Amino acid sequence: AEGPVPMNRFRPNLVVSGGAPWAEDGWERVRIGEVLFRVTKPCGRCVVTTVDQATAVRGKEPLRTLARHRRREGKAMFGM
Repeated sequence: AEGPVPMNRFRPNLVVSGGAPWAEDGWERVRIGEVLFRVTKPCGRCVVTTVDQATAVRGKEPLRTLARHRRREGKAMFGM
């Protein structure tokens, strides 16, 4: 079995902590200081999330699990 998936596989631009799991599913806007961002859609994930960024070795996770539990419009979703 593969171990924990590091955050760098998702190539995030912004990381939010402190919310409940999947809290972002209900967000319509995100405020950072004086800037208000509108959430337009969830983020469909590609096969790049299965590649170890340090070794370039490809596995099955996290895409396999996301596709099983977080699927919408034929895509595995994670983030916004």
